[in-house]
Amino acid sequence: DAIQDFLQKTSVLDRMCGPLCDALLENPSTPGQTILDYLDHANLFIIPLDNERCWFRYHHLFASLLRKRLGQSLDAEGINRLHYHASDWFENNDLVLEAFRHAAAGNDIERAVRLIESNKMPLHLRGTVAAILEWLNTLPDSIRNARPVLWWKQASLLLAIGQREGVEKNLQAAEAAMQSILADQTDEMARD
Repeated sequence: DAIQDFLQKTSVLDRMCGPLCDALLENPSTPGQTILDYLDHANLFIIPLDNERCWFRYHHLFASLLRKRLGQSLDAEGINRLHYHASDWFENNDLVLEAFRHAAAGNDIERAVRLIESNKMPLHLRGTVAAILEWLNTLPDSIRNARPVLWWKQASLLLAIGQREGVEKNLQAAEAAMQSILADQTDEMARD
């Protein structure tokens, strides 16, 4: 049962190491590295990603099956909690892109915004800008209107990849959102 629980919960990870698994599972009875070593030596389910055998991943088909089972055993809040712990661990270990991906997957908008605004976000790495733009496109306008910086960030990232289409629309939306926020603040001050 402990191995099945480990497999299902760690299936939210694209790659894993012992300390990350421990953070995800919150006080496991068996350390994550012990389970990873067992799975590795038994040649079960995992593929080593380095020569030191610190980082592993699941076979893609197996990971897909595990995620499906995880969705059957945990509700969305439970899965979001796993992503929260993964994001927290990655951020604390200066792996900002992976922290962002888990924050986005776990609907932790505050953390995701903080991470994309940080100077540590590796925008020069392949796929980073695409991942951020993809996430921004999934956000409802109401969230971006509450945080105009998201409209601006989307416009600047489009420019960074040489795509001019949508830049003006995003900048106009940022300006409109800022004006709306200022108007609301002015009304609130007038009422006080």
